[in-house]
Order: sequence, then structure tokens, then C-alpha cells
Amino acid sequence: MYAITNEIRGKFIQFINRSADNGGIVIYDPNFRSAHASELDEMKPLIVENMKMASIIRGSDEDFSNIFRAGSPDTAWDIIRNYCSCMVYTASSEAVYVRTTGFSGKFPVRKITPVSTIGAGDNFNAGMIAAMYNNDITKDELAIMGGEKWFMIVSTGVEFATNVCLSYENYISEDFADKFVNRI
Repeated sequence: MYAITNEIRGKFIQFINRSADNGGIVIYDPNFRSAHASELDEMKPLIVENMKMASIIRGSDEDFSNIFRAGSPDTAWDIIRNYCSCMVYTASSEAVYVRTTGFSGKFPVRKITPVSTIGAGDNFNAGMIAAMYNNDITKDELAIMGGEKWFMIVSTGVEFATNVCLSYENYISEDFADKFVNRI
């Protein structure tokens, strides 16, 4: 919601454009919850504008349902492909779906009993970013990558999110971070 706040909109767009111009991968997670449904008509044009600036749209099944009434990854992709060439669709404990102009895949998630899901999405995003950074994946590769690279990116996101869901903290544990850094 912060990225569509009028007070910071100009600086936000300037920052995103500068990042994209310098080869940065821009991930947009709309994080649009049902509590904001009454504001959708006002916010949707800004959400779509953000999507057009992104390299990856990473949203939950709830986000895509709330914004576009999309009940499946394929329905969401039919809409998102008009704005961005890469979508990562997380469906809670079901799976993670990736759709790009050159790839379609479904990836597993670990079956766990979560303690808390607060921070899971943000940490999933952080895991994806860490995987892309550590493997020198560029913005130009996203739409043409195959299953092997996407599996590595998504599984790292799932690891980060899983770690957060198994505690009351909304960030990865120090032990998890140490193990992650040591295996790089």
C-alpha cells in the first residue's frame, strides 16, 4: 500500500525508474488485502501502473483475487501478462506458480504447521532476491529462464518464508541466516 500513497508517489516512481534504468530487478508485491476492498476503484490504476514498472509481479492468491477477481494462477496471468512479463503467484500451502512469456511452472511448498504467517510474503520475496543476487540473474533473463533456475529462486523464497512461519518473529532467524550464508 505504501507504493501507491500519493504523498510519496513522485519520489517512488523516480526511484523505481532509476533502478530499472540501471539494470535493477524490480519486484512488485501489491499486498492488497480485503480490508481495502472499498478503496479498490481508486487504487487499481496505481496498482496497474506499479505493475507496468516491475520486472516481477509477486502476489498471493488473495492479492490477485482481491484486485482482479482472479481465482487461479492462469486467470491471474491472463491479466498480468498485459503489464509485466513475469508473475510469481503464491498459493499458501498449495504451491508457488511461475508464469512468464517463456515459461510456466508449479513448484512445491513444504507442508508445515505455521506458528504465524506474519512476514511470510516479505521473506519469500527476500529469499527470491537473495537467490537471484547470489546466482547473478539479470532482469533480461527472467522471462526466458527455464525450470531449473526458477526452482532455485522459488525454493529459496519458500525456505525463507517457511523459516518465518515456524516462529513468532517476522524475519528469518539468525541461525537460518548463518546456514544460508555458509552454503553460498
